[in-house]
Amino acid sequence: MAIIFHILKIKVLDPEMVYNALTTSKGLAAWWTTEVEAIPETDSVASFYFEGKYHKSMRVVELLPDRRVLWQCLEGHPQWLGTTIAFEIEPVAGGIQLRFYHAGWEAETDLFGSCNYHWGLYLRSLKSYLETGQGMPHSCQTLEKV
Repeated sequence: MAIIFHILKIKVLDPEMVYNALTTSKGLAAWWTTEVEAIPETDSVASFYFEGKYHKSMRVVELLPDRRVLWQCLEGHPQWLGTTIAFEIEPVAGGIQLRFYHAGWEAETDLFGSCNYHWGLYLRSLKSYLETGQGMPHSCQTLEKV
């Protein structure tokens, strides 16, 4: 099985800011896609809409406030189905270290490579949103669907 892994340092001191950006509709819309429905509760389903009818739905598997968020993909591209996405939040000197995992890929396909690239862009958007208040979320005019 293949896994996408990224690690980044975010220059904010409050882990709750990071957690809220990963669990609330407002936070997720600021850095991933502007059309999102999310309830920050375990076993809820978060939906992320992109161009036209394309969307991804994630079951919220685990929420550890200010520490960890874990989703499982229920709807989306067939290669995404059943994969898990985890965000691990850790306070470090001068900010927050965020570890990102997108695990459970059957193989390192072209889509896997494309998603790795796009996750890097979106994590950069998350970092920008948290540090400056301005993310770069998906909109129909800016990025192709992933």
